[in-house]
Amino acid sequence: ATLRNLQLIGAAAMHVPIEVRQAQPEIPWHIFTGTCYHLVRSYLTINKSCVWDIIQEGVPDVLPVLRKLSDSESGKEN
Repeated sequence: ATLRNLQLIGAAAMHVPIEVRQAQPEIPWHIFTGTCYHLVRSYLTINKSCVWDIIQEGVPDVLPVLRKLSDSESGKEN
């Protein structure tokens, strides 16, 4: 389930417009999109240590930034 969630995060990151990604350089977009690509293409050779690092450090570090970005985008729509 965790690997599938990382795939979904990466797939979602691929659909974020380049302008938004460039405006948020503190988010390691390449890590999320690269991880998704790797998980989809080479399921049997997954580096569990790398996945653990992303779960423990990468995701928690970017959550506040993503929430702020989501809130600002929601405000634009309302």
